[in-house]
Amino acid sequence: MRNIKLVIITGLSGAGKSEVIKVFEDMGYFCITNLPVMLIDKFMTICAEIDKPIDKVALGIDIRERELLDNFCNVLENLEQVGFHYDIIFLEAEDKAIIRRYSATRRKHPLGEEGTIVDNVNKEKKMLSSIREKATMVIDTSELTLNDLKNLLITKFASRENASKMLIRLYAFGYKYGIPLDADLVFDVRFLPNPQYLESMKALTGKSEDVKKYVLGAQITKIFLDKLYSLLDFLLPKYLSENKAYLTIAIGCTGGKHRSVTIIDELAEYCKSNDYVVKTIYRDIERE
Repeated sequence: MRNIKLVIITGLSGAGKSEVIKVFEDMGYFCITNLPVMLIDKFMTICAEIDKPIDKVALGIDIRERELLDNFCNVLENLEQVGFHYDIIFLEAEDKAIIRRYSATRRKHPLGEEGTIVDNVNKEKKMLSSIREKATMVIDTSELTLNDLKNLLITKFASRENASKMLIRLYAFGYKYGIPLDADLVFDVRFLPNPQYLESMKALTGKSEDVKKYVLGAQITKIFLDKLYSLLDFLLPKYLSENKAYLTIAIGCTGGKHRSVTIIDELAEYCKSNDYVVKTIYRDIERE
């Protein structure tokens, strides 16, 4: 139990709790929003006792009723008694910033329709004052950009190893079946030599050694890979500096079976050698 990282995210409505939860998801935390306060200690016990324990948990908690406030303090005491360590992030913002955000989204303040937004914010501040006092980290998001907020949280809560990692998804596909909708970068390799036209390789895939030798042995392939590696050497650190959690690079040939598969595998080895986490997807490799 004591090895589970628990982060409780709370604070004023409109101060950015949903955005903070997304950052923790990207850092590999198991995230839940609006878990009833009285279930927190029970949930953490389950996380510790299942066959594959969950070692990083982030809980987004909205606390607006006095009964919940009382229970929250009791739950924290229970967590401490059984050995759980936790951090509480309390998010707040200036009144004008919260008003601006509510005006932009046209959402109602969760405390109800009575009074102005400022009235409701002040009421919420009083309700949450005791929780704010228990916070291990108070963040004023009034002037923070999303990237500033990410940097702040990653510096505090991500391990040095995880902070330097970005998942690169390498996607081999066939143009005849459509471009992947979630691709960030798309490269067309239909100009490379096509094994499909050789009877001895037609039934093989880009994972076959014969196909790899045929595609990679061409001078045009070597030139293309050199230029692609040079481009990625420039781009990937830029994406990483923006705290991008993952990047999807799609490589397409006609059918997604030969050239794109071979190039994706080469790209995977290159990215791994540069200390990136890589996942390969061969969408159309089994299609005829």
